[in-house]
Order: sequence, then structure tokens, then C-alpha cells
Amino acid sequence: MPHAGGDGFPHTPAGEPIVVVLARAPELGLVKSRLARDVGAAAALDVYRTLLACTARAVRAWQGHAVVHFSGSQAALAGSPLGWLPRLPQVDGSLARRLESALASALTGGCTAVAIGSDCPGLRARHLHELVALAGAHRVAFGPAADGGYWGIAVRDREALAICCAEDLPWSQPTLLHAVLARLAAHGVRAGLGATLGDVDDAEDARRARLTGALPPAAPLLTVVVPVRDDALALQGCLDGLRRCAGAAEVIVVDGGSSDQSRAIAVQHALQPRVLSARGGRDRQLAAAFAAARGDYVLCLPADARLPGGAIQALTAWLAVVRPRAGCLRRHAAARAPLHRWLDAWARLRAAWTGGAYMDQGPFFLRAAALRCGVPAAGPYDTAELGRRLAGPGRFTIAPVPMAVSCRAYAGGRTAAVTLRHQRLRLRHHLRTCFSQAVSHGGRAP
Repeated sequence: MPHAGGDGFPHTPAGEPIVVVLARAPELGLVKSRLARDVGAAAALDVYRTLLACTARAVRAWQGHAVVHFSGSQAALAGSPLGWLPRLPQVDGSLARRLESALASALTGGCTAVAIGSDCPGLRARHLHELVALAGAHRVAFGPAADGGYWGIAVRDREALAICCAEDLPWSQPTLLHAVLARLAAHGVRAGLGATLGDVDDAEDARRARLTGALPPAAPLLTVVVPVRDDALALQGCLDGLRRCAGAAEVIVVDGGSSDQSRAIAVQHALQPRVLSARGGRDRQLAAAFAAARGDYVLCLPADARLPGGAIQALTAWLAVVRPRAGCLRRHAAARAPLHRWLDAWARLRAAWTGGAYMDQGPFFLRAAALRCGVPAAGPYDTAELGRRLAGPGRFTIAPVPMAVSCRAYAGGRTAAVTLRHQRLRLRHHLRTCFSQAVSHGGRAP
């Protein structure tokens, strides 16, 4: 298998087949234009991300060599379901030129190169193996699409490739496959035909694919995670607020072993969040949520967080455009005394300086990057440390979306004492981190 997330062409042993995925990065308003005219740009983006996940599933199960030739934002692609694959930018020009260039770069060492798109939710690894076998018996093989085109092509030599990628073929038309087969036959080349699959280009295609079960529910761009442990007093209000503003976002509650009614509240709530259990500290709760989440991004909220109406929709639209690796919301203490306002400003300044945010600031992360990095076991600074590792100062972004927190720890006039305690804990964590890094550096071989 290729190394996850690497940039550049994989080193493929001579003679071994390779799958080339031609895909556009999932960006709002730039994908599935025909579908977007029917259902809107945001819904079309959700469907496209689901199609990318279906493609990624087939390529993973293929267990061979693969690479993505992409157009659009590399950051958006890196955070997509295809982000684990090596990737190369597509050349400029027509579909014919892009297809020929991608396949030609893979035709090394006498291998079979298979090119696929990202529009077929029914694609499976067996279909890829079938194309390779058919290309072995012929010089070229196609996976026919139900609309008259093809979802995949497998070739073994550049001469056959040039015939299949002629500019004067009826590209993106329902007669494409018929025309290319006739062109090959005129040159004395017989082509193998694999299974016919349906692709998704418009709303009717999507409806049909859902009815047959080929297209699963659309994967959300954002998953909201609420880790709890004995938070029954605050959790009900948090879930009530999310029900009003969550929209298409997925919501996960992770119970860390509560002795109160926290888990029961989550299970019985009308929002119907996914409820997980993970003991052993908040880092394990977050790690379990990241692994189970379906969204490209994960937003972490404390149980006492409250979001205003439209906050999730605003954050989702902002993430779809900006595509940061890590960031946080604009925290506002529920109490608006001057000291609380100062703490809010200090929290934002500290997050920008250090490149990480505490849990009460609503930190969010690019899920694929967080899974590769792993949630550090850093006590109350797990999210801050994760943000620092993923983004760091200058790249950590504060989203223009507000979040209110109760600041329960500061109740009863204990602001100064709690602040001093937090700074002592942070200093101790910082010293331990520096010591650990110094030991690690000193132990390296020269």
C-alpha cells in the first residue's frame, strides 16, 4: 500500500498494477455542478464527500498501489477521505489530456494502469481486480457506466492509451464508450468490458443510488464531540442547544465513566447523538470520537458550552472555504464582568500565540491530520497540545463563530485562585514537555 498522505508518485515495483484516481478536491461550489443546481452547493458537497469515501473504501480494499491525480485545493484534498493516498496535481487542459497524462505517468515497468473517477458509489475492489484481469487478456478494458460513458479504464501500453484519449471523441456524452470501442476496433484492438455501474451526476442519480443502497447517507463536513464525565447538570442544555443549531452536523457524546445520569441523558435525548464510552482520561475519549467520527472536521465542546442559532451552519461554511488544520471558536464567558471579558481576550491571544486552545474555547481539528498525529495524553492541555502539533503559532485559526461557556470553575469569587492554579499547571506541563524533548534530542544517535 502507498504511504498515507504522501505527496508524489508512489514507487511501484515493475509489473505491478496501479490505480490512478482522478478527483477534484471537495470545495464548496466547485464540485457536482449539475447536482448543485438541484439541491444546492452545500448538499452537493456533502454528496461528493460521500462519493470520495466510497472511492477510498474500494481503493483501500484493493490493497495495491494507488495515487490521486487531483485538481483544486491540495489542503481540501488532504482533509478528504482520499487524503491518505499519494497525490499529484492534474495537468491543465481537457479531460482527454488529463486522463492520458495520468495514465501515461503510471505506465512504467510494463504494468497495467487503471484510471477511475470518484462518481460511482457502487465501486468495489473486485471491480478493480476485474479490470486488471481483462486488461491482461486484452490491451485495454473498460468499466461501463450506466449513462453511456465509463467509470474506469485499464490499459497496458501507450499506443492503446493514445487511441482511447483522442481529443475528438465525444467526451462527457452518452455515446463515449460506444465511440471509443469503435475507434479501437478500427485499429484492430479488442477491449474487455467489466461490470456496468451507475454514477452520480444529478439529483435523480443520487435518489436512485440511495434507493438501491449504493450511496450511503451523506457524510457531514463537521462532527461535534462532547466528552462528558459526571456532567448531567450541564449536558441537557448543551444537547438542547445543539438540536436547535446542529443542522447537518454529526453529534457524538463520549462518556468517560460517569457515575451520574450523563450517559442516560445522551441516550434518551431527542437529538439522538451517537453515544460512545471511553475510560482512562479525556485524551482517550477524544481519540475514540475521532476514530468514530464521519466528518472532515471535529469540533470539541465542553458540556457547559452554548452555541447561538446558526453557529454550526456558519462554522461549516467557513471551514469549507478556509480549510484550516486546527483552530477554535471565539469564547465568551456567560458572565460579562470586566474580569471575564479580560479572560476571554487573553484566551484568544494565548491561542494565537501558542497555536493551541483549551477545551473551553471549542477547539476543532482536521480529523485526518488528528488521527495521524494522535491525541496527546497531556491532562487538561490535550487539545492545546494537539492544536500546537497540527498547526502551531501563525497557522492556528480562530473562527468568526461565538461560543458561550459558563466558567463554572470561576464561580464564588475564585477567579484569581483558579487562574493561578491553571498557570501553575501549565508551567509544570511546559517544563515537563521541554524536559522530555531535551531528553529525546539528547538520546539521538549522532
